[in-house]
Amino acid sequence: MKQNLLIYIIGFLFLFQLIHTHPKVIINNITAEEIYSKTETEIGGFRSYSGYITTNESSGANMFFIFVPSMDESAPVELIIAGGPGCASEPSLFLTIGPTILQSDGSFIPNRYPWTDMLNLLYIDNPVGAGYSYIDDPDGNPINETLVAQQLYNALSVFFDKFQIYKNNDFYIYGASYCGKYIPAIGYKIMQENFVIPLKGVVIGDGLTDPYSQMNYSYYAYATGLIGVNEYPTIYARELECKSLMQNESWYNATTCMISIWQDVVNMSGNVSLYDIRVYGEYNMSVLNDFMESNSTKEAFGVDPNTTWYNCNGPPIHYLYEDMSKSVKPEFEALLANGTKILLFTGQYDLIIDLMSTLGLLNATNWEYMNDFNNSTRIIWKVDGKVAGYTKNYKNLWYITLIGAGHGGLINPKIHMI
Repeated sequence: MKQNLLIYIIGFLFLFQLIHTHPKVIINNITAEEIYSKTETEIGGFRSYSGYITTNESSGANMFFIFVPSMDESAPVELIIAGGPGCASEPSLFLTIGPTILQSDGSFIPNRYPWTDMLNLLYIDNPVGAGYSYIDDPDGNPINETLVAQQLYNALSVFFDKFQIYKNNDFYIYGASYCGKYIPAIGYKIMQENFVIPLKGVVIGDGLTDPYSQMNYSYYAYATGLIGVNEYPTIYARELECKSLMQNESWYNATTCMISIWQDVVNMSGNVSLYDIRVYGEYNMSVLNDFMESNSTKEAFGVDPNTTWYNCNGPPIHYLYEDMSKSVKPEFEALLANGTKILLFTGQYDLIIDLMSTLGLLNATNWEYMNDFNNSTRIIWKVDGKVAGYTKNYKNLWYITLIGAGHGGLINPKIHMI
């Protein structure tokens, strides 16, 4: 059982499909027939392919991708996207799970636990405006999850059309944070298209999927001592206010309300990190930012030197602002009912989508086997003899609490994800 869980944690990650309107593909300005020999790069000391896929010609929407093949061509293909909304996908490639790890001096060292040992990794900066992805016409920016999923589906369809040798491999999707919205939406889109893309399962870490049921921040903040007995009623009352705004579909105000709760907890706690309650202040990403913004990196990836790399501060934050307080729970439930494997995990020390938030989603989920899942035995999961987490499983749903991890599980101990 424990070995199966380890396999699923690594193996749950990717998606794809062929669409009826065939988007144009531009890959480092090289024709598709030349892709294998002309776009290969060794940046970071490992082989990869990169470029742009035009997902909407009329608006000039171009999505950037990096594909890092495994030594085993038959290994599952795993799509890795980032949250935000609007965060770049590359940080995990160069900081945690790729073949090599970027160091503070700008050098790379081999990764002890590269996911490429078992997976073909596909990174896409999703949606347009995240990372290196861009759009010419601002009116074409997606403003809801249906539009985000359509653009991502277009990109996946083109990718698999050009990388034919992988189109029949098992496909998984992995993402954290706002990917709690992206992944159910794209999974549902694939399901609507009759699984032309062979989606087998998804992994969502610390995901925001249904803000209404996940509005439980006061409990965790109080239980961990971040707020006191006098502050708790204030945060709890604000949660009720946010829920009322969501019920009335006042999405802009609901999002503003939700963000204000996060900010209040940060202020009341003395500037605790939303992503790890053991950290005060923000994570220093300057080394990665410098690497991704350098002309040599852009040249190697086939990116115009004038293109800005947006880590988490790009246009999608604006265009998806109202979307932040909306739900994709129906899409999440549809995937569950269909039998798609779903693994949810929560980092023990995450604050922005904490343990109580994920449990709130599970308690609100409508699924015929939910009672069986709730009554299933919780297993203590160990890695190298040490407790790494706690797991529950019934049929195609898994839930894991990751010990010693912050937001997304990738900020802290990598071994817990291997």
